[in-house]
Amino acid sequence: MSYSISYDRRARQQAANLPRLAQSALSGAESRLASDPWGCTQAAGHLKEMRHMEFTAGGLITLTIQVQTSTVVIMDITYVG
Repeated sequence: MSYSISYDRRARQQAANLPRLAQSALSGAESRLASDPWGCTQAAGHLKEMRHMEFTAGGLITLTIQVQTSTVVIMDITYVG
């Protein structure tokens, strides 16, 4: 099954402000998420659909998996680098 990837408004702005190298790593993460978002770490204390994924050294994506629409929504991007 393939999942579509979408960003909420805040995460879209965060992605736009990443350095070029981190943007490239984020693009690779999108490809992995589209094929298997369930391989990400479940966010502690949250529903099973809420996940975290490292996308580069110092980079973390917070996402939710919407099963009904086969969509991964990226909600937050943290990057320290």
